[in-house]
Amino acid sequence: MTTQEFAEWFSKIENIVIEEVKEDRVFFECMDEVLLHKITKVAEKTDNFLSLHSHKKSIVLCLHKHKLENFVKVWEEPKANKKGVPDMTFVTCRQMADQLKKRDNLTFALIWMEEDSVDNFNIEASGNPTTLCGMFTRAVHMAVNWAEKDIQYEEPETDL
Repeated sequence: MTTQEFAEWFSKIENIVIEEVKEDRVFFECMDEVLLHKITKVAEKTDNFLSLHSHKKSIVLCLHKHKLENFVKVWEEPKANKKGVPDMTFVTCRQMADQLKKRDNLTFALIWMEEDSVDNFNIEASGNPTTLCGMFTRAVHMAVNWAEKDIQYEEPETDL
């Protein structure tokens, strides 16, 4: 990964402003304290050098090119809780759909509804239309089976 490619990826992170890109360095500003803490931790974990520099009339951070691919890899890995399952507490359905759409060879559908407004029914899907229709059919079948599992049916009485 080149420094320029890293800078392009890094600039997509909210609250990061790239000030300058050199062959072996990326100068950036970050005004978010939580984000700055995460950048520092990831830089330490991946053995990347992070330094402060003066730039025009402000102070900027500088990430030196050493192991930028490792930085990206560690940054993007999901944070796991104690049970090893990714923490999805603050992930919205829209964010999940956006991430799933970036993947190749994946057919998915997310359906959600706000309980306080049942008319606000959303579906987000991607993939081969035939496969999606089959997936919806299977999902409806599973939902019916799940809904019927606790229903006690009575046999109608017949006079034969």
